[in-house]
Amino acid sequence: MHRKSTIKRVFKVFFLFIQGMLLTSGIGMLIVSTTVYIKSYKLLGIAKSILLVSYTFGLLKILSAIFGYQALSSKKRVRVFAYVCVTLVLMNIQAIGVAKSVVIHERSGEWGNKRWGLLDENQRELIQSKFRCCGFGDADDRAGEGCRDGIGCMHMIQKVAKKMSVVVQKIIMFSFLFESVGIVILSMLRIRR
Repeated sequence: MHRKSTIKRVFKVFFLFIQGMLLTSGIGMLIVSTTVYIKSYKLLGIAKSILLVSYTFGLLKILSAIFGYQALSSKKRVRVFAYVCVTLVLMNIQAIGVAKSVVIHERSGEWGNKRWGLLDENQRELIQSKFRCCGFGDADDRAGEGCRDGIGCMHMIQKVAKKMSVVVQKIIMFSFLFESVGIVILSMLRIRR
């Protein structure tokens, strides 16, 4: 009997740890999304829809964590159902996010070309100095003043897009793993009552 209660306690602690991670990552996602949007809105021309998607991810993570805490401490099945539903919606959206992150990398050149044409001279020079590149495709392709040699910024943009895509995929898959483990643990704890 003592072993059973010890195992149950370990599962509860691990479940609470997972919910804490979800809550922290949701809040962090809201803060980072807002900061990145505010800092680079004018430079990159980021659409508000991207901010909305980030907020949706963050809020779903926070809701999942809150419902998880409530489902563990409550005897009502409705709370468990709410936790499972919100977490499954979050997991499905994350799976779609992984698929979309591949598209982001594939379309980075096309997106970059459009954005490069919309930038003013100061914005181009800032990007060229940060990435140490000239022009978009090459040094002759809409380069800023004083910039006539070096590789084009398209290659640098594609490198950044690929790195971001890999990071996003890893973060989402890590979250996906912990969310699915959370559902399994809660199910085991609820069955054992």
